[in-house]
Amino acid sequence: MEEQLFVISSSPHIESEDSIPKIMWTVVLALIPAMASALIFFGIKAILLILTCVATCVLTEYVFQKARKKEVTVNDGSAIITGILLALVLSPNFSLLSAV
Repeated sequence: MEEQLFVISSSPHIESEDSIPKIMWTVVLALIPAMASALIFFGIKAILLILTCVATCVLTEYVFQKARKKEVTVNDGSAIITGILLALVLSPNFSLLSAV
């Protein structure tokens, strides 16, 4: 009887040619209809909130990566997704100064 070994490895377990930045920017593209809906239903204030949240998230990621002397990865899009999702779950009446 042959003994089977379990292989323990970190994720992802399925390899793909897609890179992290490509996946992140695909998610940003997928969020465009939600952002367009926010503009239609809540007006320009929704877009201003999205821009404020995205700028804050990107700046925060940049500052913390620089402070920790890590590679700056703001170009991969993850901070942008975080900012968009944060803005979409906040009330459209949320103060822009509170987001900063």
